[in-house]
Parts: sequence; structure tokens; C-alpha cells
Amino acid sequence: MKRAPCSIALLALLVSCDTATPAPPPVTPASTSTPFKSTVTVKQLMDEVLEPAANVYWESVGSVSDARGTREIAPKTDSQWIAVRNAATVVAESGNLMMLDG
Repeated sequence: MKRAPCSIALLALLVSCDTATPAPPPVTPASTSTPFKSTVTVKQLMDEVLEPAANVYWESVGSVSDARGTREIAPKTDSQWIAVRNAATVVAESGNLMMLDG
């Protein structure tokens, strides 16, 4: 007897689940008003949140050429990599913050 691929087994498992639970409410479009309000202006958000995080992200990797030669810049420790990842997350999520009312 041949074994069914994992996707078929997963589908069978999902079909056998209880379907009596109500469907989740529909997702509201981004254009509708949300209960969240911004506490800073877009300029403040850019100056105080987005730009510093972007600088950490963009300056984390590169090369410098001078009289001593060329040296590569890159995160070397786990904590340096975590700082770069955190800065990238701030940059990515700042777009959502800029869409808040206010």
C-alpha cells in the first residue's frame, strides 16, 4: 500500500475537524478608522524613530577604504546581529505607524 503525501493527510485532518465554530469577523479595510491614534507627528516619527533605526540598519554592513587599506564592516556578535534585526523591524513596522490617524 502506498502512503499518501503529507498534504493529503493534513487535508483529511482539517476536514475531520469540527466545523461548528463560527467564522471569524471580516477584516476591516485599512482605510476605515481605527481606535488607535498617533501621539506624535509624522515628522517626529521619522526623526525620532525611523531615521535612527534606518541608520543602524544601513550602517551595519559595508567597507571602508583608506590609507590603511580596505576593511569590511559587518556584525560580528549575536548582540550586534540582534541590534540590526531590531532596527530592521522598527523600519518595517514604522510604515504601519504612519498610517494611524492623527
